[in-house]
Amino acid sequence: MSVLINPKKKIGFLGFPKTASLYMETLLNKYNEFTFKEFPKEIYDKNYFKQMIIDEGVSAFNLDDTYNDYIFFSITRNPYERFLSGFLFLKGKEFKIDNKKIKDKYICRPNMGRSSYTINSNVDGNTLLNEISLDEIIYNKDNLNQFQYIHLFMIQSDFLKNLNHKVEIIKLENLKKELPIILEKFNLVFPNLNDKDDNNPHQTIKLHEIDNYYTDNSLQFVNNYFSDDFTRFGYTKFSTMEEMAAYYN
Repeated sequence: MSVLINPKKKIGFLGFPKTASLYMETLLNKYNEFTFKEFPKEIYDKNYFKQMIIDEGVSAFNLDDTYNDYIFFSITRNPYERFLSGFLFLKGKEFKIDNKKIKDKYICRPNMGRSSYTINSNVDGNTLLNEISLDEIIYNKDNLNQFQYIHLFMIQSDFLKNLNHKVEIIKLENLKKELPIILEKFNLVFPNLNDKDDNNPHQTIKLHEIDNYYTDNSLQFVNNYFSDDFTRFGYTKFSTMEEMAAYYN
């Protein structure tokens, strides 16, 4: 999660995890004189985040009246793809789950009791899982640490709740079409926007394989858990795996 601001132009960028925010941060900071706005450390605590937004009605981005005359823009992402992107990102780094929250050092598999996977503890006392499925990580979502939870289970629309500033939304799926409009509007520079780039977020997931990772259970979980994102940002829900497969293949 990040906020970058350009005081000269009164423009800001709001970044969500797994929505090309790192890509945008690099380009804004390097080429357009945007600087990072610091957050209180508590913002990265998942429980504090929930309490602040849901119970106390505070904005996640902690923007005060100083930024009332700013225009912000942000990127959203299809919930199916964002959830899978977070899963693959963390899986590539090996999932680490706090031993204290796992009975007998096993991770429970839905309706299957103990996991058949071998779990080895590393030097800092965490548990490493080299193999885990979407269904298993959903089942154990409350056992994840802060970093993992934010990348997988934070709801995009929650980031924008209680925010009174104007925010223009770009969809990651339409980035190359919609981003130049923002750039021209605010007279910003993005080199190599249309070139293939190793940092380009379009290269991170093979969309024709997305349905290989989902099951009926994980599909319905994403539909329900991220329901506000589908509604607010205009993404289409799939009722069945057959619909998802037809769309992505």
